[in-house]
Amino acid sequence: MPEWWAQSITVRYEQARGMPLPGQQDDGTFSVAVSRSLRGEPLELLDLGVERFAPFAGRAPEATSRTAGHPTALWRLDGDVRLELTVSPGAGGTCVVTLAQSRLRLPERVEPAREAMTRAFRVMGDRQN
Repeated sequence: MPEWWAQSITVRYEQARGMPLPGQQDDGTFSVAVSRSLRGEPLELLDLGVERFAPFAGRAPEATSRTAGHPTALWRLDGDVRLELTVSPGAGGTCVVTLAQSRLRLPERVEPAREAMTRAFRVMGDRQN
């Protein structure tokens, strides 16, 4: 049996029994996130992330918040999928930079989204701890 068919059967079985899938939200959509610990100041990393992740998103962010305790940038992608960049200050001159996609409609899109975001993080790899 092809892998995609087996996955489809598994998903329908779990849905029929009310079992949530990994990353499944209350509204039935899915979310996935990738994080890295990077050296730098929060606003500096937000600006760098916006610059480097805008090509991944295909456009500039729709909204940014530079005054929050956790600076963020938000994009709306095709199909109302949301992409959010969040910078959380840490200790010792590092921050946790998280890139998350939410409102994914199908569970089959979770792993490809995770892989794509992991590749996108490589553009910031020179700052990793």
